[in-house]
Amino acid sequence: MSGNELIMRSPLGADASLNDHLIWFWGHLKLERRYLKSLQSEGAVLAVHATGVPLPVELRGNAAEMLHLLNASLIIK
Repeated sequence: MSGNELIMRSPLGADASLNDHLIWFWGHLKLERRYLKSLQSEGAVLAVHATGVPLPVELRGNAAEMLHLLNASLIIK
């Protein structure tokens, strides 16, 4: 970590689906969408890192829409 990252962790348990975690994030980030877009215009990169996600992974439209609207990448490790 370079010290330039902002890390948010979902409070949902490990038994929650990746889709549920993404929807939780969307609920907290959607009101800040314009601000996040302004940060991106200044070079910020939004990425969601998902670790320990059991396979198979299913993303429903609501979670995929969040990634699209925030122009965020999803990295599954």
